[in-house]
Amino acid sequence: MEDWKLRHHVANTAMDEREEKLDALYEEIEKGLLLLGSTAVEDKLQDGVPQTIEQLSKADIKIWVLTGDKQETAENIGYSCNMLREEMNEVFIVSANTAEEVRKELQTARRKMTPDGTEEPTVKKSRSGLFCLQKTETVADEPVNGEYAMVINGHSLVRTRTLVGHRTSYWKRNIF
Repeated sequence: MEDWKLRHHVANTAMDEREEKLDALYEEIEKGLLLLGSTAVEDKLQDGVPQTIEQLSKADIKIWVLTGDKQETAENIGYSCNMLREEMNEVFIVSANTAEEVRKELQTARRKMTPDGTEEPTVKKSRSGLFCLQKTETVADEPVNGEYAMVINGHSLVRTRTLVGHRTSYWKRNIF
């Protein structure tokens, strides 16, 4: 056992192929075992969270949730607090790895939500601030037919910031 513990430490601190090395070690030790039982722990939302989110949604307040959980867990949280619902027209999952793939997934979602919309959202340029010196760009609202939600994994969200830049307001207003 001491030899295995030492090899486990080496594999666990390896810089390359750590998961593969650990998997191989676990395969060595997990043989001939008999399952005696299992358990699960549910991390429940605090009291009142689903109801509060539902009331905010009814007031047409757009809600964004940022979580460090895995995507599957984040989706389950979304359903448990009624941000994601089975009766929605569609829940879009954005999980691309490159900026171009994210762009395609977002464009596909936009086309489904606004089938009669233009190819690209309309961007309005204006000036604001003291003496109108600050240039601003906003995306015009588009009518969306139905209820939609979007789950964006962290990797794709990073790509979204560089991808849409000033158009982020469109997604904040219309998604999740």
